[in-house]
Amino acid sequence: MANGELSLTLELLNLLLEIRLAKQTNGTTPPNGTGAIRDLLLGLVGQPVTVTTPFGVITGTLLSVLTDYIVIIEDTGSQVLVRLAEIESASGQ
Repeated sequence: MANGELSLTLELLNLLLEIRLAKQTNGTTPPNGTGAIRDLLLGLVGQPVTVTTPFGVITGTLLSVLTDYIVIIEDTGSQVLVRLAEIESASGQ
């Protein structure tokens, strides 16, 4: 798969996830504890961030903050989706 095809596939995946999550939440409030982290991250879009989860630490540029998850691009170019409910802490670099 060419790099352009991979990028397009990831964009389509993001769109489908966003649509699915929008249907699930349908205007409800986010899971407990995610509102404050989401608000913090909204102010960091486009900037380098460090996010701690039970699975490890993720660093990179915050691309977007969606209803239930965030999108980070790591220095390697890998795109990482992180559920807001799994974020223990987050900070700008």
